[in-house]
Amino acid sequence: GVSELFLSPPLKLRNLDHFRSGQPLKNCFVLLDRMLKFIDPLIPRTIRDRALKRAENWMRDHTKGKGGIGAIYPAMANAAMALTLLGAKEDDPDLVRTIQAIEDLVLDGEAESYCQPCVSPVWDTCLSLTALTEAGAPADHPAVKQAVEWLFDHQIFVKGDWSEKAPGLEPGGWAFQYENDKYPDVDDTGMVLMSLLRAGAHDNSRIPLGYIQIQSRTEHFERDRALELQQTAFEMVDRIRDSNTVLIQERQEVVNVSRGGIKVLISHKDLKEYLVRQNGFTFDLFFKMQAPVTLYGLIRSAYKSKDGDLLLGVQISGTSSREGEYKRYSDNVDALERRAREAIEKRKQLMGKSTKPRPDALRQL
Repeated sequence: GVSELFLSPPLKLRNLDHFRSGQPLKNCFVLLDRMLKFIDPLIPRTIRDRALKRAENWMRDHTKGKGGIGAIYPAMANAAMALTLLGAKEDDPDLVRTIQAIEDLVLDGEAESYCQPCVSPVWDTCLSLTALTEAGAPADHPAVKQAVEWLFDHQIFVKGDWSEKAPGLEPGGWAFQYENDKYPDVDDTGMVLMSLLRAGAHDNSRIPLGYIQIQSRTEHFERDRALELQQTAFEMVDRIRDSNTVLIQERQEVVNVSRGGIKVLISHKDLKEYLVRQNGFTFDLFFKMQAPVTLYGLIRSAYKSKDGDLLLGVQISGTSSREGEYKRYSDNVDALERRAREAIEKRKQLMGKSTKPRPDALRQL
């Protein structure tokens, strides 16, 4: 410590805290601290050395990478002091890397210098991406595409300390900083996922599906209880989503269809008002004599017809969780195109001259 902050010489002080009336919990910890200080000198040196070595090994393992231990200043500063007290030389790689990580947090101005506690590039990027998409930027906008790719590039695929409690779960979260592979955190991962969903990147297989955090001061959660609460959370999300959804029974006319997407004419009044504010939507596509195919489409173009209807160009970007949903869609599109080509060939034979192929696969949405 800084000696001028103490009334007595700091090296002669043994107990910095004292018992206080009316604070039983605090007094228990003060008593425990004094008991441990009394017992500490009695611990055999071999046990102490083994414990120190294990702690040092853990610390060194968590200082790998240029981001520093925990990628936050207090942990870095304590690690640097601990390595120095353990006798690390000035050229010790872990000490050098830790000092550099601290230096990277320092910002120098004309009149002052200060040290940031950490940096927040992942958090800032996902919030910026959310703002862009909510402002109406399409998924193919250069800034949106760059942010999505940057976030995927910083996704963590290293098993950290969390994996001890969930050994069967594959890594795939995000941290707050440029590099903090051991400690992806829940709030950043949640915000990144929401921003990627808004940007239409939900069909990318790199998005993790098992991330969950539960906090309670009164209850200890076992894995089964956590999964039960996870299901409850999913049901809550479904209810929120349904409350922000326009459901209609009337079918809307599909004027063109391909493997990549559809062109659909929206005549329903409420649906027109809703879709002009959206980047994408979920819909059921009906083929004759079949159950509907549930798809998610990104709106790539929108025009008003002379009658005031909304003509949308929709890119197929995802399907429901039912297996083989997109294959059923593409098989139907292939069949429509095949019948269209056959009809054109028959017409050419009847007319005795060539005609330019123009598949016309009209169906209703």
